[in-house]
Amino acid sequence: MPRQFVTIVDREGKAVATGEVERRGDRYVGTADVGRMPGPIRELFEGYEEIVDGQMFGLLDGIEEQVGGLRLAAVFKGGGRADVEDLQIFPGAGSLSFRVSALVSSGVGRVGRDEGTVD
Repeated sequence: MPRQFVTIVDREGKAVATGEVERRGDRYVGTADVGRMPGPIRELFEGYEEIVDGQMFGLLDGIEEQVGGLRLAAVFKGGGRADVEDLQIFPGAGSLSFRVSALVSSGVGRVGRDEGTVD
């Protein structure tokens, strides 16, 4: 599957992170550039990374709930935009992964969990 450029955006459409991802099963996985990530969101994802790296899985549910509360979306190059689920951004490692849940706007393309591509 070819790699795709993606921008993770907040509810107002402001970029939180950019990356290059490829489809693996039901997830998109790839690199992340968090240089433009707002401080409070970056701290949240740094905490997430620390919990995962430290295998403190008892804390994982709480921080995943906070991440889910951000209600971020993925905007793919070519116009597809989709809500993201199970977003994992690791600022230190420069990586990200997520699943798409629902098409927010069709733009030029169509993104779906089953399709896995932007048309």
